[in-house]
Amino acid sequence: QRFMHNAMVTGHPNIRFYAGVPIVSSGGYNLGAVCVVDKQPRTPSDQQLNLLRNISRQVSNLIELRQRNQELEAAATAAI
Repeated sequence: QRFMHNAMVTGHPNIRFYAGVPIVSSGGYNLGAVCVVDKQPRTPSDQQLNLLRNISRQVSNLIELRQRNQELEAAATAAI
C-alpha cells in the first residue's frame, strides 16, 4: 500500500515485491539497508526473513571490521 503509487511500481521496472532490513551498527546507528525487490508478488517465509536479517548483521560486521582495519593502518602509518 505504501508504495502503490511509486513510479517504480506504476512504471519501469514494475516492482511488485520489496523486503528490506536495516543495517545497524553495534552502536545502534542505522548504516543503510539490505533490500530485495522482484517483479513478481511474493510472501517471504520466516526463514527467508531471518536470512535477510542475518545478511544485514553480517554486512554491519564487515563494515565495522573494515573501519577498524583502516584505523589500525592509519595508526601504523602515523607511528612510522
